[in-house]
Amino acid sequence: MLPGFWLFEIGKLLAQIGAAAVVAWLGVRWALTRYKSERLWDRRLALYTELLTSITDMQRVLDRQENAEATKRFYPDDQWRQLLTDYDLSLKAIVNAVGQCEVLLSQQVAEKLSRLPIDLDNAAYDARVIYEDRRWSILRDLKAYLVQDAKEKLDLP
Repeated sequence: MLPGFWLFEIGKLLAQIGAAAVVAWLGVRWALTRYKSERLWDRRLALYTELLTSITDMQRVLDRQENAEATKRFYPDDQWRQLLTDYDLSLKAIVNAVGQCEVLLSQQVAEKLSRLPIDLDNAAYDARVIYEDRRWSILRDLKAYLVQDAKEKLDLP
C-alpha cells in the first residue's frame, strides 16, 4: 500500500475523533447549562413557595385572631402563645429569606420583604383602620405581588 493512503486514512480517523470530541464537548456543555438553569428555576420556585407559605401561615393566625374576637370565643393561653409563635416564626422566615431574594429573585422583591416587619409594625399604630385588617391587607397585597412576580419570572400559567 502507498504511504499516502495510510496518511489519508489516519487523517480521516483523526477528523472523526476530533468531530466526535467537539460534538461530545458541545453536548456536555449544553446539558450542563440546561442543568444549571433548571436548578436555578427549582431554587427560585422553592423560595417563592417558602415565602408564600410563610405569608399564608401569618394570614391564618390573623384570621383566627379576628374570628376569636368576632365570636368572643378566645383561645386558651397555650394555644394563643403557639399561634403567636407561628406568626413570629413565619415573619422570621420571610426576613431571613431577604438575602436569598437579592441573589435569586429581584431587588424589588427583597425590598418589599425587608420592609414587611416595618409595615406590619406601622399598621399597629394606624388609627384609621382596624389593626388586624391593615396587617391582613399588607400580607394579601404582598402575596398577590409575589404570585404575579413568580408567574412572570418562572414563566408559569
